Amino acid sequence: MFYSFSVWSQKTVRSFRFEQLMSLPRLRRPALAGIACLLLISTLSIGCSSGAKPIEQPPAPVDALPVTSPVPEDVEFVPEPRTFRIAPERTEARYEVDEELTFLGIPFNRAIGHTTVVEGQFSFYRNPTDDDKLVLSSGHFEVDISALTSNDSRRDERIRKQWLESTRFPLAVFEAKEVRGFPGNLSTDEGQVAEWTFEVKGEMTIREVTRKETFEVKLVLSEDSIEGTASVFLKMKDYGFNPPVIAGLFKVEEGVDVVVEFQADEVLP
Repeated sequence: MFYSFSVWSQKTVRSFRFEQLMSLPRLRRPALAGIACLLLISTLSIGCSSGAKPIEQPPAPVDALPVTSPVPEDVEFVPEPRTFRIAPERTEARYEVDEELTFLGIPFNRAIGHTTVVEGQFSFYRNPTDDDKLVLSSGHFEVDISALTSNDSRRDERIRKQWLESTRFPLAVFEAKEVRGFPGNLSTDEGQVAEWTFEVKGEMTIREVTRKETFEVKLVLSEDSIEGTASVFLKMKDYGFNPPVIAGLFKVEEGVDVVVEFQADEVLP
């Protein structure tokens, strides 16, 4: 009995008898097996060409282009701020308070204490898109209230140790946050001087108590320096201490005027 293996094409059929294949020497079998495989592959190729559709391979993926944000057309221009530093040798901070000196029969007396131990720095720019309004970038000021002195050393000693306790809480700190009421449209061309009056809002810290306060500021700006006056009215009880009073001798009103007359030099890059 003979076994046959057939390879079909569109026109011919070729047959091989396994008996003849098996009777060949053993060393030739691998070669014949390779021929048979080639014939099988060629038959499959003919079958594909007869009408079978080849499998389409998906296109190779294309790397995604980087996504970039569009550049806005109306980018707001912010001028470089100018920075000024307080000059302590040309600056003075003071308090002014009304007191009644009963033991002297003086119903009204204006007590004034002052110090030059003042530090601070602030930065601002004028906004050309908003009528040249002053925009505050930053502002930090410190006054050593333990260094306040008046015309009465006994008053000063009681302020430090008993009433204000400035020996324990030596610094009054103001953090400027915002400028209000700046008029704008004032020329600061070279060689000219501009005078401004406006408000500076911020946070005042005294005796570890922080409150929002508003200074009234009068400012004169020359080419590379600033001088001016800043003032605010404070109440002693708002910062945790009562107005000084000694029965039969004197008493002090609760309200205090705080005034800072300052000069500041521009910090150049």
